[in-house]
Amino acid sequence: MNTQNPMPDWVQSLFEFLASTIEFKAIACMQGRYSEPDETAWGIHLLEMAPSLMQLSETGSEEEEKVYGLIHNLDLLAAEDGFDEVEALAFGIDNNACPCITIEGMVGGREVVVLIYSDPFEEDEPIEVIGNNKAH
Repeated sequence: MNTQNPMPDWVQSLFEFLASTIEFKAIACMQGRYSEPDETAWGIHLLEMAPSLMQLSETGSEEEEKVYGLIHNLDLLAAEDGFDEVEALAFGIDNNACPCITIEGMVGGREVVVLIYSDPFEEDEPIEVIGNNKAH
């Protein structure tokens, strides 16, 4: 179910739209993964979204820290505009104790479930972010 499929254009558009409805407490970004209907238990399209894991390091330093942005706000009313029809909206906890918002609906005549997690994907490889925090 968690295979990495390239996102069709309509899924990429939905991902970008939904990501634009999310505000973080700091600089951060979302990542997504897509599963086709024959790869899901529900037999419908699945889009999973989560904050990207980032690897911070100071310029010239060997020390690194893995972090991710905390979601500050998700505009659910705006998120609904990404769908032709929303059939269900729920907030819950997934099997790994991670808060998750589930949106079920129709996009372009296709049934889709979107899961928006508050934590990064467990197997996520961090994006490297290099900064220089030294005082001048």
